[in-house]
Amino acid sequence: MTYQEIRKQQYDYHANVCQYSKDWNWSSPYTYAKSRLYMEGASAMVYLLQYTHIHPNVLTISYAILAIIGGVLLCIPYRLTTAIAISIFFLKGILDLADGHYARLTHQTSYIGKQLDYHAGKIGTIAFYAGLTIHLVQVNVYALVYLPILYAMHKLDGRARTVDLICLLLLLEIFIT
Repeated sequence: MTYQEIRKQQYDYHANVCQYSKDWNWSSPYTYAKSRLYMEGASAMVYLLQYTHIHPNVLTISYAILAIIGGVLLCIPYRLTTAIAISIFFLKGILDLADGHYARLTHQTSYIGKQLDYHAGKIGTIAFYAGLTIHLVQVNVYALVYLPILYAMHKLDGRARTVDLICLLLLLEIFIT
């Protein structure tokens, strides 16, 4: 398949899933831009993967491992490791989109793949909040007061915007201190 065909598949599939992926919406420009970034990155990844013999579940497992690495890096109290961890948590969603699209493209969708995807997402959430907790303890133990509030926001919203907000706050911490 050509890159343009894969890209069109990606956009068509997500047009119903994410209302901001199709048309510009001034009420949520951030979500629009992020969904575009993820779909473009996933399309490029799927285009390259179609020439390999990598199984889609390998991408899902890589997504979970990357989340654990991001959590560990977040625990290390250096600006560089925090910046790398933030990048991992922000960009690992590309892998999440790519594994499903690649599985559909190669006709390798499965119950195990769906379960792996679900649990990889849970591992990502746990790794993020565990790393964040340790990071906050090292930076300022009083900042732990915000952790239940941030986690409640995440549970109520159900989307990745809370994690993105926390990543933005951590970036501000890196550049302000």
